[in-house]
Amino acid sequence: MNPLKRARIISKNLLFLLMTPIKLREKLGLKPLEVNTKKEPTEKEQDVISLSIEETNKLREQLGLKPLDVGPKSGDVHVPAKNIGKIMETEKLVEKMKMIQEKRRIKAAT
Repeated sequence: MNPLKRARIISKNLLFLLMTPIKLREKLGLKPLEVNTKKEPTEKEQDVISLSIEETNKLREQLGLKPLDVGPKSGDVHVPAKNIGKIMETEKLVEKMKMIQEKRRIKAAT
């Protein structure tokens, strides 16, 4: 096969693959696909009720339930995590110091 003819076939195939689906459907004589961009709410979305904490507490009070704890008004309070490795190291050092003190006390008594 002639290299020039082969290049034309390849470019024609690539062009066909690169065509957008809309142009391809038009070329084939098909109707364009309808895309529904408007989102209709589902049954679950329609039944959702949103209440503030105060409104929820009023409702809970009417139902005889304990109100939700609101907590501090200034925002979230961050408590840093405990470093378990340091705690264990400290405990080991305290235990070692007690052993040394006990050895000294026994040595001084003899």
